[in-house]
Amino acid sequence: MQNNCNRQEIYGPAAPVFAGFWVRLAAYVADGVIVGVLLFIWRITMAAVFALISASPFDGNVLFEYTWKDILLYLMGAVYYVLSIWLAGTTLGKWLFRLRVVSADGTKLTFVDVLYRETVGKFLSGAIVCIGFIMAGFDREKRALHDILCDTRVVYGRKGK
Repeated sequence: MQNNCNRQEIYGPAAPVFAGFWVRLAAYVADGVIVGVLLFIWRITMAAVFALISASPFDGNVLFEYTWKDILLYLMGAVYYVLSIWLAGTTLGKWLFRLRVVSADGTKLTFVDVLYRETVGKFLSGAIVCIGFIMAGFDREKRALHDILCDTRVVYGRKGK
């Protein structure tokens, strides 16, 4: 049985325009460059500081092949995504493409929802050949796996929270 409903019937006259796979990928690449540059600057700064004191508390493996430095850099990147989405509804990369992350019901995103979406949700989206991200290209509302798990949408729009 085919569903003949369109977005206007479901969402009303102010139907959101969902962002598709390619524009979301471009925003993600832009965010990756921004985070990469910031973390590179941090690494250079920390390397200079620890070279001066000739000992680093971050040496040695902690978890499998990861050092404290690796874990700290991951956390710093995650903080960028979580705080940006929670406070502004967008990251710098998404902002460049006029994209926003919103809840499906229009309520304000909670910190826990954003934290789950940006850490566990995105890990699961990329776990098996990035199929969770690719889902955004085929879903009616352009949702990736992390959007489905957290009941969020990525839409076009400039307004802040």
